Amino acid sequence: YLLVVASLDQLARCACADDSWRVLDADITGKTYYSLYVPTSQTEPDGAAARNLLEGYRVLTADAGLVVVEAGLDEATRLAGQGFDIARVHMRPIRLPSGQAPAVAATAEYDPTIDDMVAAVSRDNIDAAVQRLQDFGTRFSARDSCFSAAKYIRSHFESLGLDVTFHYWVPHYYPNVIAVHEGTTEPDKIVIIGGHYDSTAPVLDDCPGADDNASGTAGVMECARVMSAYEFDYTIRFIAFCGEEQGLLGSEAYAADAAALGDDIVTMINMDMIGYTAPNDGLDLSLVNTLTSEWLTNTTLDVGALYVPLLPLGQGDLRSAGSDHMSFWDNGYDAIFFFEDLGLRSPFIHSDRDIVGLSYIAPGLARRTTQLAVALAATIANPIATDIEVPPTVPAGRVFLQQNAPNPFQPGTRIRVAVGEPGATATLRVYDVTGRLVATLLDGEFVLGERIVTWTGKTDAGNPLATGVYFYRLDAAGTTVTRKLAIVR
Repeated sequence: YLLVVASLDQLARCACADDSWRVLDADITGKTYYSLYVPTSQTEPDGAAARNLLEGYRVLTADAGLVVVEAGLDEATRLAGQGFDIARVHMRPIRLPSGQAPAVAATAEYDPTIDDMVAAVSRDNIDAAVQRLQDFGTRFSARDSCFSAAKYIRSHFESLGLDVTFHYWVPHYYPNVIAVHEGTTEPDKIVIIGGHYDSTAPVLDDCPGADDNASGTAGVMECARVMSAYEFDYTIRFIAFCGEEQGLLGSEAYAADAAALGDDIVTMINMDMIGYTAPNDGLDLSLVNTLTSEWLTNTTLDVGALYVPLLPLGQGDLRSAGSDHMSFWDNGYDAIFFFEDLGLRSPFIHSDRDIVGLSYIAPGLARRTTQLAVALAATIANPIATDIEVPPTVPAGRVFLQQNAPNPFQPGTRIRVAVGEPGATATLRVYDVTGRLVATLLDGEFVLGERIVTWTGKTDAGNPLATGVYFYRLDAAGTTVTRKLAIVR
């Protein structure tokens, strides 16, 4: 169904049968409304317990588990804490996505650089971030520990060299955390990887939120770690949203601001609840999208087959208030939702039992879902080959070796060398702290001008090097320059 704000005169002019619509509220002045999904418990197939929780609320309509209620902010908070998925009904026009596929995503073709990114996604990093976010105790949007979580996420993004800001949208909830990896050739085109970091439960000071949604937030953080080591045509924004549990409020504020500014968001990838599989259920991932963004579903399926073939993908319509992707749909942007299972999601969310080991129990699913997000975002944003020569701009006879970036690094780093001696050859080697040669990156190659060399922290035999400090040395035109780098695993 559609929720429409209209006068009786407008309805009279509508080409709708009289029995196809009904008035839910004749006066909306000063009121706020929420759509709710009423979950059916496994022990009560008729969902009676869930419906009983709505007693005392003004229910405007209820149909097949979808409910619209009039509620204030405090009431909405209680409803979310009782287990309902809620979304604020905003009294503004909805913009439909264009459904126009970007040129780079028209056909997904295998790219070894993207494959390297996918392989670099670390399950251990995701698990550690989930545990750390759970350890804040509660991430309810108005609690100080939620702000502590926001600062933890910000510190992670900053350690990657990203441009990080807090997006404050209301005074009584904590901000969205936004990290920007600027595009190189078309920076005005934007790809977003996002997930909400807030949590909720009946007791607001005990909202561990491991699966919902420390798992998705950890995935966003790991995407940033991997992708920040590469350059892309498009800008990539990594966003941890707040206020999702109060009705998708943080993402709605961000998407509405972006639409007002005319931001060209090509797609938004939303990860929410990616760490649970039900007993006797296989490891697979549900994709939620709209018919207006069919290109995005098709591209995701193609990308999954190319880079994460061991992750079965299903499609469907999430009959609930949804998640932060919906804020982008409503503001005219293409978006897709990665969700652990449309039919068998964690039964422990919105409770003090949403913890590691009980609700977050499928780290393999979390890793593969994060890999899919990396592959999809990279396919659309289009990675730029970095092992290229730049036209010579180096003064004659000079040799330069710049500090690698990022540093420390994992999975990859970039080293810029420059030689201003025509006909000179360059050798770039990496040594461990004992002086043992571990990798040769340039081997007597002719270099005139600047060259960017990428290295993934592996030996010449392809074996990953351990965490630690290493030295890289450039020998060219009779000059030797040495610098230090660090690998983190």
